[in-house]
Amino acid sequence: MNNKDSQILEIKKIYPNTKDIFKLDATAGNVHDIYVAITQNEDKFICRFSPKNTAIHNLYVSKLLTSYDINAPKVSLHKSAQGYCETYPFIEGKTFYERINEGISKEKQAQIYMQMFNLACEISKIPYDCKARPSVCLTYKISGAFFNHLNLSDFVLCHTDMHSKNVILDNQDNLFAIIDLDAIFPDYIAFPLINLIRDAKTHGCDTTEMTKLCEERYVLPKIIGIETQSKIYSKMKSVIISMLGDKMVKQILKIRVR
Repeated sequence: MNNKDSQILEIKKIYPNTKDIFKLDATAGNVHDIYVAITQNEDKFICRFSPKNTAIHNLYVSKLLTSYDINAPKVSLHKSAQGYCETYPFIEGKTFYERINEGISKEKQAQIYMQMFNLACEISKIPYDCKARPSVCLTYKISGAFFNHLNLSDFVLCHTDMHSKNVILDNQDNLFAIIDLDAIFPDYIAFPLINLIRDAKTHGCDTTEMTKLCEERYVLPKIIGIETQSKIYSKMKSVIISMLGDKMVKQILKIRVR
């Protein structure tokens, strides 16, 4: 029995009334096997096979965010032969990235980016016990060192991969839900906000308001401005990947350090 067949059997144990199961195409950077299970009642669930540390982290973050009324995947954990299977109800709607490609107006894009900015700030106010959960990915240690030398930025709970592919919109093209719980860790608030501004600029949006708010409230540049920081960080990342190779970087970023 191959790995996929084994995983489908595991899903059928979790949802015995499943009528259809299909695997999602892997996206860039994704290292987990993800399936959609559809039940006889037409309910849809995401099923994702994850290592133990990742699964437990995502369960914790899911409960934390939803306790503060932030719409995020409501994770349940199931032990499997391959570690853990994370499941949560499928969040209906299109990603912001999909709507951008469908031609959503620049004015609406700017509104959504501001909603994402405000959500990132809201997440940063949620208490997170770093001592109780000391495992932090190497990538966040690196980003922390980088931003700590360039600015005065609070170390708080962050969605460190806040961009257009990780938010779901409602039918009125407003921010509805956030996904990718793997990326929610304590970090310097400058990191997600600068990445968000960089994502908005990539899609041709005016980022003047976000940049001003970022510099006024969260980032006090010691040497250079926020836009230059963004360019330097992006360049550093591309250089590291070119030197080590994409696969090697992905393996490094999976390492947990204490």
